[in-house]
Amino acid sequence: MATVVHDLHANKRLVLDYFRDVVAAFDPEALPKYVCDDFVLHGPDALVGIDRFKALLRRDFAGHPPLDPETVPVLPPVFVVAERDLVTICFYMPAVEPEEPGSTYDLFAYNTYRVADGKLAERWTNEHKYARPQLPESPDLGADRSTEPLQVGRTDLEANKKLVSDFYVEVFGPMNPEAVKKFVADDYLQHASHMPQGRAGLERYVAELARQAPPPPAGTAPAGPPAPAVLHAEGDMVVIAGELPQPLLDGSGGTWTFYAYDAYRVRDGKLAEHWSGIDKHARPRTP
Repeated sequence: MATVVHDLHANKRLVLDYFRDVVAAFDPEALPKYVCDDFVLHGPDALVGIDRFKALLRRDFAGHPPLDPETVPVLPPVFVVAERDLVTICFYMPAVEPEEPGSTYDLFAYNTYRVADGKLAERWTNEHKYARPQLPESPDLGADRSTEPLQVGRTDLEANKKLVSDFYVEVFGPMNPEAVKKFVADDYLQHASHMPQGRAGLERYVAELARQAPPPPAGTAPAGPPAPAVLHAEGDMVVIAGELPQPLLDGSGGTWTFYAYDAYRVRDGKLAEHWSGIDKHARPRTP
């Protein structure tokens, strides 16, 4: 079987141009240039088809006339990670802190795209159905938060992805703070200011989650984390997203799908940096 070679630079450029010409410019009419006719959107507004996606963007862009993409200001992404036909782009969003008027907290917005024949074919997102980000009128983006996947020594993408997968299985499956040291560097850096810093901080965080977790039914073992819906890597960075069904609030008993995103930088076989995709005030329910 012939090996498929993916142009990662072109795939990243496609996603960046899409954000400039469609999202930043508030222009759903530009979609056909970037999106497949049978485009699939996963998440709270799940749909299939470019026409349905265009209608969704018209709803979201209501009140924003289209702008000139050549002059529109575009927020630089924190990072863009690409592997094979997948591209994940992450933006920093200082969200309004409802408990402290006038202040903000760190929120990272994720979107993953599958590229097919030079267009966007699928999208996964960490958007929340009932808690869309609340941005301040004049957001202070502060220092430059941009980074990029680095090629440090011999990079083994499969080993890095396995490290992250095993971390979830052995730490967050049984909520075991003792297992953290196996996977995490001492100087573990959280890029969200409301998350605890360092490996010791993460151990305390997992211990607190374990105390809050309801016990499993008698005679059953604790449920492990779901298999990742998104898992890909570039250089020393890994992006992972777990699929978590959430209850609809319309009383129907149905669910909608939330994707819990995280990104990690791997250094010397340990997790050294973390970008959380969880909204501080919209933490998902876990199975």
